[in-house]
Amino acid sequence: MLAEQDPAGALAAFNKAAQLTPKDPEPHLSAGEAHERQKNYASAEAEYRRALELAPDSTDAIIGIANVASASGNYPQAEQMLRKYIASNPNNGGARILLGRVLAVQNQSEEARQELEAGLALEPGDTNALRELAAMDLKAKKYPAAEERLRQLVRQAPEDAGLRRDYGTSLLGQQKYAEAQAELLRAVKLKPDDGETHGQLALAASNNKDYDLALAALNARSKYLSDTPGTFFLRATVLDHLGDKKQATENYKQFLAVANGKYPDQEWQARHRLIAIDPEQKKR
Repeated sequence: MLAEQDPAGALAAFNKAAQLTPKDPEPHLSAGEAHERQKNYASAEAEYRRALELAPDSTDAIIGIANVASASGNYPQAEQMLRKYIASNPNNGGARILLGRVLAVQNQSEEARQELEAGLALEPGDTNALRELAAMDLKAKKYPAAEERLRQLVRQAPEDAGLRRDYGTSLLGQQKYAEAQAELLRAVKLKPDDGETHGQLALAASNNKDYDLALAALNARSKYLSDTPGTFFLRATVLDHLGDKKQATENYKQFLAVANGKYPDQEWQARHRLIAIDPEQKKR
């Protein structure tokens, strides 16, 4: 294709064609695509707008403007153009998925979900849209919906560690601890250096009372991520269950040092366990 092999030559040819046929939008559309391919978004938008002036109903021009607006971060403009297009083409799944993405970037989460779902119904093979919906479900803690989508995705890509981790997280969120543990173990085998997955595995294993695995997962997590109040507390309770009072005491104290009143239930539990297991507390 000329636009790919010789971009400058292609643009010169499109400009010449536009001069010879001034009422034809096609040369401007082609020039817009060539500029867009080179990430010259301002020039691409200018060409698409010339095409739209010549053909106000040109769906290619409208989508072109929306694409370059989205790519350059002008999401309100992208949203405006996509809404204009979808008003006349409500069954274009790709446009609705793109609108969903643009809305998601602007934190219009519920409408973004609606557009992505509508687009996915029209384009059921779009796995990227399915992944985005699953991520939205996880963020919103809509775990059953996330589980359903992620189960489908994992079947399609069983070696994808990120999908396995998210699938395990959706199960963990529903207190399906045994299933979550099995899924998260698969995920860490696929990607052993993912600290987040190790942390999720520690939670699942602890709830399964598999404290040795929980401790191993927490230790693995610490190789890649810094400890948080949550990991200090989880490690403390795991060590407490394993009977390691000295290390449990240390981790309860580390948790209390960084909790700052943000975790009242856990802080109450930590203080009362220290009274029971810390020799220094007993001397007071």
